[in-house]
Amino acid sequence: MATKSYYIGNNKANEVALLNSNDLIVVRNHEKVNEDFVKNQITSVFSHFPINYKCLSYFPESNVYVFKFLSKNTNNPISKELRDEILTALKRKTNVLKYAGKSLKLKNANIYQIYTENLFLKFRNDAKERHIKSVLKKFKLFEKRKLKFCTNGYFVESANGIGQDVFDQSIEILNLNEVNLCHPETVVKRKGLKQNFNAFYTNKKFDGVWARDKVKADVAWKNSTGKDINICIIDDGIDFDHPVFKNKIKRSKDMHNEKKDAYHKFDEEKHGTACASIAAGNDENFKGIAPDSNIIPIRTKSLGSVLEADAFYWAALQNADIISCSWGPPDGSIYKDNDDKIEYPIPDHTRLAIDYAATKGRNGKGCIIVFAAGNGKEPIEYDGYASHKNVISVGAANKIDLPTVYSDYGSPIFCVFPSGDFTIESKNKISRAYGLRVADRIGQKGYVDGDYFDVFQGTSASSPGVAGITALVLSVNPNLSSKQVKSILKNSCETIGNQKNYKNKGGYPYSELYGYGMLRADLAVENTIKYTNIQNQK
Repeated sequence: MATKSYYIGNNKANEVALLNSNDLIVVRNHEKVNEDFVKNQITSVFSHFPINYKCLSYFPESNVYVFKFLSKNTNNPISKELRDEILTALKRKTNVLKYAGKSLKLKNANIYQIYTENLFLKFRNDAKERHIKSVLKKFKLFEKRKLKFCTNGYFVESANGIGQDVFDQSIEILNLNEVNLCHPETVVKRKGLKQNFNAFYTNKKFDGVWARDKVKADVAWKNSTGKDINICIIDDGIDFDHPVFKNKIKRSKDMHNEKKDAYHKFDEEKHGTACASIAAGNDENFKGIAPDSNIIPIRTKSLGSVLEADAFYWAALQNADIISCSWGPPDGSIYKDNDDKIEYPIPDHTRLAIDYAATKGRNGKGCIIVFAAGNGKEPIEYDGYASHKNVISVGAANKIDLPTVYSDYGSPIFCVFPSGDFTIESKNKISRAYGLRVADRIGQKGYVDGDYFDVFQGTSASSPGVAGITALVLSVNPNLSSKQVKSILKNSCETIGNQKNYKNKGGYPYSELYGYGMLRADLAVENTIKYTNIQNQK
């Protein structure tokens, strides 16, 4: 039986059931306390118990740690009694820790969920202000801000110390006649494909531009280089000092600190630099797919936060034409099939913010929103982000036009773009890896020492590739609606792989592995020119 649950979607479309986890705890320290001191205080508590421990995730903006415990004697998960003893000891560290508590996880998967005691709340469009204020007062909710991407949407904070009762509170509020949507804000670390460095350097020379050649970007550049088009990259920031971004960054924002630009902040952050360079990087050593496009980087981290919804809204306000997202829910393992059908719905606030950008952005023509399909070799339909009706979901194909060993698949995948691949020899050993050349975070905090990385992999590389091709299209004709752009892109896909995999879908050949096929830059630009000429003759 679920410990707690909440509902996402209109008319309680999706129930998210949660269980308490015996072997996971969440710790939040006070602000302005030295990080090393915090870690020393936490580990000193752990040393008094017969456990092995691992920090699964750290959310520095929120000062939150997630720890996993195993019994030191058996290496099995610890008992809930031992977990509670550890929590009691941690709670004595009141000078350092603000909170120490049980972690929740999805009922059908070992994916933890951190609840913030905040709620997303949307009243009916015709709700009166006095009714709204009455609900907020009755449930002792503090209005953090009103959300502008939907009517009568609010981000509110529950009473201090409500803990897991915030889930019961959300259901009670949702049952009110004047309320459309209500659920707690829950966050988790985003997915990412591990970059397998040891396998990368089995070859001495890499052809880092093979993907660009495969989609025939150089042919497309004869007619379009993406000039005057704004590509927004929502990720962990970018390296502003890298020469590939010189004079390209139109504006930026760190959603975690409104006074800051979207610089990488912490040592592990470098992903956004690689993705942005694929879309629109440009210097003497590297060219992205749309080398003359502008970049609007937005830095945001945790999956599920209201800040990710705010990012889409802000991007639309800043005249972003395209929004590229190389992230999503945690992936399953590519080595097993029993985790392939874990449903991870998109939070209502993010869903509505995407809808806003897709319909209101570009002065009503709609932003083109592109998402990486995922790297778990599993059906996309269970990923609420990549399967959203208003996004283009992009998978990955390798050098020989086969799906990569990790790429997610199935309807509603839109297309594929070339990305790196590798051969699996065993669970712990891979070989013959290759990837795409990208700009790297400068210095020792990048993927490798140096300013470029030659073997970037994952559908993370595919999403900005398609964003770049879309920029080439819009540069030819910026007046196209999002619907018109998607139609042109469908007509610009090459049906790679086994042709028997393709079936008719709305008049187009469609494959569960490749979508409409591999998107070609040259065909996209050519088809845009043809379409524009026909429209001009009418």
